[in-house]
Amino acid sequence: MNIQIGIGEKLSSFLYNLVMVISAMVVAYVQGWKLAFILTGLSILLFKVYLKRFDEWEKIKKASDDVQEKAERIAEEILFKIQEVRALGGQETDEIRFKAALKAGKQDVEKLTKFSQVANGLISFGMFIFCCLGFYIGSLLITPDFSGGGVLNVTFCLLIVM
Repeated sequence: MNIQIGIGEKLSSFLYNLVMVISAMVVAYVQGWKLAFILTGLSILLFKVYLKRFDEWEKIKKASDDVQEKAERIAEEILFKIQEVRALGGQETDEIRFKAALKAGKQDVEKLTKFSQVANGLISFGMFIFCCLGFYIGSLLITPDFSGGGVLNVTFCLLIVM
């Protein structure tokens, strides 16, 4: 039953987003096809940058998860043999092993954090550049048939698609 609910939620969310993207594209191209065509090319470029960021993030995240898993295995091992460790005075050795595993993971987490911060900033910057270029190019295309409202509609419709 839970699988059906999960699939139903994912499917409805996918269909909602698909209809929203198609609707926004239709409105943008009907309102101002020239501006929409230019901004669609820019949004594809920004999407490729986003995918690159996602791939790098996944690599760093996997490395961080591997280190976390190693530290968890060491902790479980220590818990299972706690009596033996106390009897033989091996707390320090196990503590050193555990700290070494966490220290190795700390570098990956710091790298992931810095990468995510820079990537999120670049994505926000890309979205602002997208809007600025949309408004600027749209202002050059203003005619009696294509007003400033059309520029806003096209730019924001394609921003929704991004």
